[in-house]
Amino acid sequence: MSDMVAANSAQEAPDSVREADAPRDSLLARFGEDKPLKLDAGVSLAPFQIAY
Repeated sequence: MSDMVAANSAQEAPDSVREADAPRDSLLARFGEDKPLKLDAGVSLAPFQIAY
């Protein structure tokens, strides 16, 4: 049997939001209005950031 933890507990929510906005353990690629992320479908995403 595996241990399960609730993913949306009230204690974790504020940290999860901050981690999504500014990841601590990842590198970021940020695409601003002046240099948007251009997709193959011809759509540009900006402002947009990707953590990897």
